[in-house]
Amino acid sequence: MLKEILKIHLPIFIFLLFFGVFFGVLYAFELIGWGGDLIRADIARSLHISFMLYGSIPLMLSLISIKLFDKDGIYDRKVIYFMHFYLLFWYIFLLFMAVSLSMGIKRDLPFYDFDYKLNFILAFSGIFYLISMLYAIKHYEKKPLWVRISLVIIILSPFALLFLMNPKYGEVEKTLIGPHGDNTLGMSFALIVIYYLVIKSFAKKSFIPKYNFLWVIPLVFYISSLFYKTLYKPLSYNQEWFLQYLTLLYIPLLISWLKEANIIELARLKPSVPYICNPHLRNRRVYTPIITFKQNSFLIISIIFFIIVDIEGNWLFIPHVRELFHRNNLVIGHAHLAMGVAVLFLALSVIEEYLKNKKLFYLLAIFIILMSLVLSIGGFMEAGYIKYDIELIWKIRAFIGVLALFTFFAIFVFFFPKRELTFIRAYHLIGFLSDGVGGAVLLFFGNCIYSFLNENLNDSFSKAVFGFMIGVGIIHLLGYLKNDIFLAKITLVFRIILSSIFYSLYFSNIMGISAMMIFLYDFIFAMVLIFYLAFKGKYVLSKKV
Repeated sequence: MLKEILKIHLPIFIFLLFFGVFFGVLYAFELIGWGGDLIRADIARSLHISFMLYGSIPLMLSLISIKLFDKDGIYDRKVIYFMHFYLLFWYIFLLFMAVSLSMGIKRDLPFYDFDYKLNFILAFSGIFYLISMLYAIKHYEKKPLWVRISLVIIILSPFALLFLMNPKYGEVEKTLIGPHGDNTLGMSFALIVIYYLVIKSFAKKSFIPKYNFLWVIPLVFYISSLFYKTLYKPLSYNQEWFLQYLTLLYIPLLISWLKEANIIELARLKPSVPYICNPHLRNRRVYTPIITFKQNSFLIISIIFFIIVDIEGNWLFIPHVRELFHRNNLVIGHAHLAMGVAVLFLALSVIEEYLKNKKLFYLLAIFIILMSLVLSIGGFMEAGYIKYDIELIWKIRAFIGVLALFTFFAIFVFFFPKRELTFIRAYHLIGFLSDGVGGAVLLFFGNCIYSFLNENLNDSFSKAVFGFMIGVGIIHLLGYLKNDIFLAKITLVFRIILSSIFYSLYFSNIMGISAMMIFLYDFIFAMVLIFYLAFKGKYVLSKKV
């Protein structure tokens, strides 16, 4: 089932990741004055963070249940059908999020910047996910533990989302003030649940996790902290610090799970020279972890950096350290390691067997690690430990971001569906690039482009038109995948309508030369298809041949 879902959605996932990295690079360029005022720096930052946190990473993570169903030998067309609906409504949420952020509708929060009401679209998409899971669960005579845990999480997630993200009662507003160690504990626990499911999917034998108290204790304290804050008073710094340090319990828990799942094994080695020379240690057994790296490389990379980030995060929570570093580039580098390596590679591990060229992803990890290192050096500069030019750090960050962007572009090209290039597919591909990609470029950078043409952009009207162009581009993408003449005819109608609108806008002096260019492009493009259909003997307004 996972393979069928990815056949359609994997290129979209890669494209969304590319989008997130692109706005991060653009933000870095704006900071050093190289952006040419393409977009406001704060909007570029919001789009970067939002696409990385709410784009394809959570979507890939949500497919772990499908992978486990595949492992159990379950196949059901209805599961795939409703998963498509779930993903579709998540894409709709991302479109609303991107357009609203580009128009400045944001909350200026570190990890959650879009309008709260958009969470209802996410919650609605969760209904289709739940229906999909229920169809799959029906195939079990006795529900396994992971199925019961997943079902509870799926049912509770929409309610938790709407509560925790609520401006009045939720937790996200508190990330601007206070140490929020409880939030870190809660987010880490959510990842631990996913790690459990991913490790189970890779398990070479029956996976029975041990040392459950290592996750039960943090969960009990996290839930208690929520009730304490809601019903009594805010947590003190020492209480937050205690909750933060509970995340260290996850490190031995993950290592034990890897061992129990036979992903790593402890192999006995011969005593080394210091042990042989010391009679008290001569008979001591020495162990070293052996990792099956080829089969589970993304998962191992993710866990290694989760441990690094966990230790670093707890170090940053020490009061004197936090006072120096909490609001500078060191923390930003810490966040890049957490999201850009640990969580991203956890998500990629879900679909690892369907990723053919892993070397590009390893290269991407190297660039993100280098960027985190550079940002961390910048943090030490801002704290006063290193004397150097911080602007140079920003430039190096931008350069590494460009390298990461090119890597993502190569990944996208590699995974873009290859099809025999018929005339109809060529028509759709050109239409997708001109309307889909072009509409997105105009949506985010229209003001800069139109100022270059010495024209003023009517913001509200133009955003609507550019959004319409993106919609036509999506129809073209579907037509390219299916080699569909009917979808080509639909875009033909849209192009005739658009060309008439821009013809009128130009000759009424409402818009300048850009309107004439759009009119000519759409009209000529439509005429090419009409004459092609006429030459092939196909009706323009019918499916008949």
